[in-house]
Amino acid sequence: MAVARRGGGAMAGAVVVLGIGFVVSSILAIVLYTQVNAEAERANQAEAQRSRLMSSQDSRTQEVADRLQTATANATLVGKLFEEVQLYRQLIGGTAMQEAEDLEQKRLAVAASLAEVGAPVDAPLMDTVTSAYARLAEQAQTVANLEAQLRSQNERVARLEEAHAEIQKKYAEAEAMLTERFTSVSGGFERQIQRFDEQRNELENQLRDLQSQMEAETTDLTDQVLAARQQVRSLQERLDDLTERVGGNMSGTDPSLLPDGRLVSDPDAEGLVAINLGRRDRLTLGTTFQVFDNRTGVIRNSQGDLEGKAKIEVVNVFDDSALARVVERKTNAVLTRDDMIANVVYDPNMTLEFHVYGDFVREGTTRPSVDGRRWIESLVGKWGGRLTNEFTTNTDFVVLGVPPVVRPQPEEINIEEWDRWNRERQRAEEFQQVLSRAREMKIPILNQNQFLTMVGYYRR
Repeated sequence: MAVARRGGGAMAGAVVVLGIGFVVSSILAIVLYTQVNAEAERANQAEAQRSRLMSSQDSRTQEVADRLQTATANATLVGKLFEEVQLYRQLIGGTAMQEAEDLEQKRLAVAASLAEVGAPVDAPLMDTVTSAYARLAEQAQTVANLEAQLRSQNERVARLEEAHAEIQKKYAEAEAMLTERFTSVSGGFERQIQRFDEQRNELENQLRDLQSQMEAETTDLTDQVLAARQQVRSLQERLDDLTERVGGNMSGTDPSLLPDGRLVSDPDAEGLVAINLGRRDRLTLGTTFQVFDNRTGVIRNSQGDLEGKAKIEVVNVFDDSALARVVERKTNAVLTRDDMIANVVYDPNMTLEFHVYGDFVREGTTRPSVDGRRWIESLVGKWGGRLTNEFTTNTDFVVLGVPPVVRPQPEEINIEEWDRWNRERQRAEEFQQVLSRAREMKIPILNQNQFLTMVGYYRR
């Protein structure tokens, strides 16, 4: 592009110079032609005058002969003029880019030649020639200046093209770096998703295997329970048969008529009494007892049920004692210290099994944690219960902590957030699995408050 511009500028300059040269040559040709005619006329006049002034005899003198010889050697005036015209034509027909000094030298040479032959110098003609040469020199200088500006512009364009190429190179490098980084991050994210899927599939397979195993165990245990019930019925029938044979006079005391404990205080103004049973006796809040007079002991009514003079309900449990509220009382019945209490289903010697799962809020804190679960497990032991790692048909209660909270799935590619979200999702799924399994097996489910109430940690 730079070469094309430079070539175009030079061509335009050449055309301008050639145009000016053509005009100047035309003017010079006309002027010279007129001067040639005038010189020819003056030559004729001079010849006629010479003929008039110099006879044939005078022409043969030595002085005249010498001048004629000089004129012959230097040619005639007309010849000189023709030589000068040819010189002007050569000068005008030259290249437009000739240096101003050469043009000026040739102009001086023409003037010298005219003076040498004694031709008069026409001032207007020489002024015209001088002006033409000056314009030619100015045009040559203008062309040179334009070419210099063109070279400067081409150099600036070249620098801009180099800067553009450098910017393009940096852009390509940045694009390649970002592409490589995106590919790396995308690959890591895909590997993480693949690992999550593999873990999920593995857990699902383990869950299916565990469900199949539990179903088989449940079926086996159900068969054992049915067989045990059948055996109990057989033993009961045999016991009834033996009782009938001995006429109902079997020795011993009916266990249901044995007292479970006694009152250790008289009722206060609010109807509260203290009993000698507590947390170590596996006493739970809400347990009810019939109150019997200490002189008659535990007795049955006409329908064969235990019926005392009053009924109390446990409202607060301590380690070795508890507080109970009188909820029913027969007319004119008086409760006193050492009155007996009994409950047909209460058995302090029976050990209950508990399965504790999840995180709990420990007293004095506000957030569920593993430490809270350890606290609940310690209360089970203090109350006299037994912890189990897995719950079966022998499990009496399932104690569940606070349901796990799963935050929304991360939208950005962040490995730590994705790991945290995956762990929360797995804990929530495991929590729901334990809950569903306990419901299927018809095992009572207790939350934290229900459990603490049961073991007497809370007061009713």
